[in-house]
Amino acid sequence: MNIYEAPPKKYVWLDCDPGIDDMIAIMLAAQNPCLSLLGISTISGNATISNINKNALDIINISGHQTIPVFQGSSEPMCRKFVKSNAHGSTGLGPIFVLPEHLLKIKNENLFSYLSKQILSLPTKITLISTGPLTNYALLLKTFPEVKKNIDSIVFMGGF
Repeated sequence: MNIYEAPPKKYVWLDCDPGIDDMIAIMLAAQNPCLSLLGISTISGNATISNINKNALDIINISGHQTIPVFQGSSEPMCRKFVKSNAHGSTGLGPIFVLPEHLLKIKNENLFSYLSKQILSLPTKITLISTGPLTNYALLLKTFPEVKKNIDSIVFMGGF
């Protein structure tokens, strides 16, 4: 590659529990010309899974990238009971954001089957990003261990 060529896009998947911080992460990933955001999966954390799903769809809608698919992941942690964070209000996006109505829907397909097929079909390795609990990636790797060879890295911002 010479200095005048754009670098190849990095394939990424974002697993998140959209609160205000994840809203920024989704919008940055969707807009970044160096990334190919293949999809988003949700996980309960900052709010209940129904609020998290709505938040992810609302954010994708306002990002201008409505074709990025959103899948529901786990509604409960693997090793303990779900404890909702209060840091982002009852909806996860706090009282600040009232986002416009839209017709986007959660994909009606199993997240783990879909994601494993995506990972195994890519021409290069993928980077998995997590800004919430790591349950979905743990379940992916346990259920489809063959995807490990096609994962470049897992980048995460951990909580408790």
